[in-house]
Amino acid sequence: MTIQQQQPRKRTRTSPNQLAVLERTFTSYPSPSGRLREQLSKQLGMTERSIQIWFQNRRAKEKNIARRTSIAQTRILRMQQWAASAATTACQMQDTYDAPIYYYYYYYYYNQQQQQPTSKFPPAPPPPPPPPPPASMVRAQSADYNRSPPHQELPTTRSRGATMPPLSNMGGWSDFSTLLVQHQFSADTLEIGTWKRMVMLPNDIHCFCDLVERQLTWVIQDGPLSFKMIFALDSVQSIQLQQLSEDRMEIKLTLQAPEAIAFYMNGANGWTQCRDFSQDKQATLVPVHRLEGPAVVLWAEWQGFLQTLPEDDPLHSKVFL
Repeated sequence: MTIQQQQPRKRTRTSPNQLAVLERTFTSYPSPSGRLREQLSKQLGMTERSIQIWFQNRRAKEKNIARRTSIAQTRILRMQQWAASAATTACQMQDTYDAPIYYYYYYYYYNQQQQQPTSKFPPAPPPPPPPPPPASMVRAQSADYNRSPPHQELPTTRSRGATMPPLSNMGGWSDFSTLLVQHQFSADTLEIGTWKRMVMLPNDIHCFCDLVERQLTWVIQDGPLSFKMIFALDSVQSIQLQQLSEDRMEIKLTLQAPEAIAFYMNGANGWTQCRDFSQDKQATLVPVHRLEGPAVVLWAEWQGFLQTLPEDDPLHSKVFL
């Protein structure tokens, strides 16, 4: 054996141009046929074997990313559910269902879970008592408020806003809703098709309705970037409210024309219109949007929203409970 034969073969690194072509091809053809590999070999000056190995490694990487993402999403969802249940319990102890106080407790317990090891699932409620909220957050509430149980069974029949339980039963939500310029919905999960966003930080998802413009807006924070989608309130075909558990609730909106949604990105020059930023452009294809969040808060916000609408507003006939 000669010295030249003893030397190992040098590994050929993929150039940026070759990598760009391979990545574009992988998007459409993750498992290319022999003919396609042959075409890529001629186009890129690579052996078919090296192209085959690259696609094998790329598929393995994609599978690993999907697995880690699924594990992370499952853990976040369980953390959210535990924090919501713990916050509701804390509000019961304080005899209040005011939104700022609820979210004070929610993020307190959520941050507790973030500090635990990844492998440790959230413990079952009831949690240890949290520190009391700041005095500036506690509102003076009338002693004659008729408080309702925090986990009401929602009506199973079709209903309008006027037939729902009165706002005063929720313990001070009437005066809170009048402070809002826009009607917000405190969702911690937004789901369109298989595209799902969950709250990890307080401003990750912001959902609201502007009745002046009659528009619904979902704002999504993704690290330093902000995105939003806007669509007409009148384009909503139906709205269903469903209680998922004792402390979780879902608002399901079905749109008539999802392709009419406008998408925006917030950059150096402010908000500029952009393409559909959801995974596989599902927001322009899938008509169903699901908002999920704490039942007590979402129910009160939705009730306050409906009561601001005129009695002859067409939206009333689209709501199903």
